[in-house]
Amino acid sequence: GIQSFDPRMLRHLGRLNTADDNRRALAATVGDFSCVNADLIFDVAFVEPDVFLRDFEECCRAGVDQISTYPLMHFGYTPFGKAQEQPQAEHELLRRTCELADRLGYERRSVWTFNRVGGPLYASIARERYLGCGAGAATFTGEDFFLNHFALAPYERALAAGRLPLARRAHLDPVRAALYYAFWQLYAPGIDLDRLRLLEGAQFVTPLLQAMRRLGYLGVRDGRLHLTERGLDHYHDLERWVTYHLIEPLWEEMLEEHPPGDRPRHRARRSRVRRGVGGRVTGRGLRRRRQPADRGPHRRARR
Repeated sequence: GIQSFDPRMLRHLGRLNTADDNRRALAATVGDFSCVNADLIFDVAFVEPDVFLRDFEECCRAGVDQISTYPLMHFGYTPFGKAQEQPQAEHELLRRTCELADRLGYERRSVWTFNRVGGPLYASIARERYLGCGAGAATFTGEDFFLNHFALAPYERALAAGRLPLARRAHLDPVRAALYYAFWQLYAPGIDLDRLRLLEGAQFVTPLLQAMRRLGYLGVRDGRLHLTERGLDHYHDLERWVTYHLIEPLWEEMLEEHPPGDRPRHRARRSRVRRGVGGRVTGRGLRRRRQPADRGPHRRARR
């Protein structure tokens, strides 16, 4: 959770940690864990790109194993909602980051992560299946995607009643499950072609991947499909689209679980427009779980 060592950037992001806090955190962790990851956020609309490059270099010189570099997402329910996207500026900044990483002994292992050459890679979102524990955590079984309650109160009520604290569920048919697998495996470390063939919906996804390879977005290395330099830029933009059309409307809705005083003051008109698109992409969309105990005996549970 470093985000930046620049006081201006930390104030811009509304972070409570200071640059000195960040440096103490790295000093206390680097070398004592198998993989220490530092998150950095860049916002090309706020400060000159050199601020981010200096942040990146400081992480490298501190010896972290992995640096995750995220563009600031302009969610409509945050103060950043009106800012304009600058994809070309972001592409150029990531290219400059690759050049700096190469000089400092790091390499780009996924769309947004850089690792020490020969060091470990940790990318939780690229795992095929996972179990999420805690408020706001997600679970994926290969066919169903579940999201836990964001707020502690409904989370605790569900546990006290002996229920799983699930707030949303999306069921993926075989084709969408194969697309989900391909999307996140391309993020890191690449699509295992032998594994892909075992998926029920692979015959519908394979032609799309072949077309992407012919267009120069994908290459093959060690039995895996991976993103080329051209593909990385396009995936970067696709990742932003997925974030705005699926994650933003979902998070805005889930934040309604929090007490009124803890909810964002800004409203996301754009995300309400995006919600319909996201629902179609995921099929049924993320449906509400039935929770009659939380809604009272006379209120009908919505799905």
